[in-house]
Amino acid sequence: MLFEVEGRLRFRKPVDEIRDDVLGIVRANMELLVKGAPSREEAAELKEVRVEGDSVILVIESGRKVRAHDVLLRFARVLSEELGRRHKIGLRELEVPRCVVRIQSDSPGRDAGRLA
Repeated sequence: MLFEVEGRLRFRKPVDEIRDDVLGIVRANMELLVKGAPSREEAAELKEVRVEGDSVILVIESGRKVRAHDVLLRFARVLSEELGRRHKIGLRELEVPRCVVRIQSDSPGRDAGRLA
């Protein structure tokens, strides 16, 4: 089972002015991708980070052990706490505009849309 989540963290003020600080917080907390995984190979992967206006967009891929949506919530909490403490900026909204779940089939050619 593979997960791909695109999450948008919308803050109360523009964060593009403090882009370097936001990216630094994300870099400093990369262990959130590994937390709960038995090995680094089974950890989630941060595919993309964008800072646009009042939003931070994270694209996360994961497998079975560390779920992408859990990692998104972890980053939301850390960014909210750090940006609140440093810049008095609070998290307004967490949105998931795209979430893809891929289920691997044992039999090739089987229609994944029909599970019955």
